[in-house]
Amino acid sequence: MGTDYPVYVTHEFKPSSRGELYDVQVTVTLLAPPGDQPHITYRRVVDWDVEPTATQEYVTVKADHPNVEFASDNSLAQPDPSSGRPKIHHAGSFTDPGPYDQGTLFDFDVPVE
Repeated sequence: MGTDYPVYVTHEFKPSSRGELYDVQVTVTLLAPPGDQPHITYRRVVDWDVEPTATQEYVTVKADHPNVEFASDNSLAQPDPSSGRPKIHHAGSFTDPGPYDQGTLFDFDVPVE
């Protein structure tokens, strides 16, 4: 196991130019000595409970980006990526399963420069 260094994460939310969506810019700052390049995984967990069909969602995930380490339909997973990689029914890429109470979990590889 490597050395733990302070990591600061900020989120900037803004309306998207693609309709009723939001863009989220995530910035990860690692305070590590020069030359030390630890692996960083950023986890985002989203629960899509939106009325009038809360707990009865259809979810599509496209997880083929090279920085996606893991994706699933588990919206109740722990936010700590070291807690495991749980799924409810689906992991990886999937299209419109449901309806059931689900969400999205993404683990992203964060490149360290």
